[in-house]
Amino acid sequence: MINLYRTGLEILKKAIDSVVPKNLIRERISFNGKILKIDKNSFDTSKYRKIWILGAGKASFSMGEAILDILKSRVDGGFVCGNSERKIDGIITFRGSHPVPDERSLNASKGMENFIKENIRKNDLCLFLLSGGASSILCYPDFGLTIEEKSIVHKALLNSGADIREINIVRKHLSRFKGGKLSKIIPCDVINLILSDVPGDEIESIGSGPLSKDSSTWVDVKNIFEKYRLEGKVPSKVLEILEQGIKGKFEETLKEEPKNVKSFIIGNNLYALKKGKEEAERIGFSSVILTSRDQGRASELAKFYSRILMEVLSSENPCKKPCCILAGGETQVEVKGKGKGGRNQEFVLSTLIEMGDFSGKFLVMSVDSDGIDGPTDASGAWIDDGTFGEAKKLGLDPIFHLKENDSYNFFERTGNLIKLGETSTNVSDIRIFIAVK
Repeated sequence: MINLYRTGLEILKKAIDSVVPKNLIRERISFNGKILKIDKNSFDTSKYRKIWILGAGKASFSMGEAILDILKSRVDGGFVCGNSERKIDGIITFRGSHPVPDERSLNASKGMENFIKENIRKNDLCLFLLSGGASSILCYPDFGLTIEEKSIVHKALLNSGADIREINIVRKHLSRFKGGKLSKIIPCDVINLILSDVPGDEIESIGSGPLSKDSSTWVDVKNIFEKYRLEGKVPSKVLEILEQGIKGKFEETLKEEPKNVKSFIIGNNLYALKKGKEEAERIGFSSVILTSRDQGRASELAKFYSRILMEVLSSENPCKKPCCILAGGETQVEVKGKGKGGRNQEFVLSTLIEMGDFSGKFLVMSVDSDGIDGPTDASGAWIDDGTFGEAKKLGLDPIFHLKENDSYNFFERTGNLIKLGETSTNVSDIRIFIAVK
């Protein structure tokens, strides 16, 4: 008999492995000692004095190692920021903080700024390695804000239920680097290599777009504050800056694409889902990708996906059993309780409530591709058709745990946490739904 949990993990592993930088970059980028090729785009490196590597994000260290493996001695040095400790030969590495910035994030930003000023010249080439998490890891407050004040804003946004695009609109307007502003500091040509964790791959939102134009305005920031009632949750200085920005007294984000930057998305959620689908079909499932653009409250999306799973189990629509449905994107959670969890764990707990003791053999799995779901040591969680009954035996109330945002402790008791550890990549969340009988 098929073990659905192990099967789900096999599909998940194939999806995540496909977007690990060493695999992606080897597939998409080549170098013959002179010509650097990114897909069908060619760059003659002989015209540049030196080549530098800069980077920020959860996957930046792995991206840096992969690029060095291709360019080797042609790289003259670099400065790369991540969310862990890592040494890379010939590259200065710096650890910032995630998901909330702190003094390390500020020091990382200042370090990068100093490195650029001291080393990079107009006739050089810079490879910038950008991945999700850069908004917090590389955090340089502007307009006299302190890192402590910026951290309060980050926390308020993360707990509000705002989506990633809205969160990054605010971040961009309070930063010295984001919203295209970093491109003004780098004096040379820049190749911006991006691992996307944003639904729809909107470049201006990935890592808060340090090297791209930005379509948002100070008015958008004000609207977001009002929508999520953040005025009483952020420092008064932030509200003063916002009003001055609306009046045109503070700088806007970059409104035209920087002429010295060429951007390439080298990996994203959809790419991972396609590889997961291939593995599901190899195993023997009929398979379909519903979307790579999930957005919305985790609990609300769980209702939608539960209905689809019920439909497959009862009528074999939209795919014949045994069936594997894949989806991805990034959900949001409004934190009201005092529990512990992450958006993937909350999605799975909400799905458990919706599915209840529905008849049929199934599995649901939701994981953050970077291996870390929220402020926990879990990557996500899973359930099958036996989990609801097991929770009852243990005396657990899933509705109570959901209200308390306490999905971690619920699944720790039932044994349904998934712990992958850091994966060296980040393309947002991956969801797997398997229906067998």
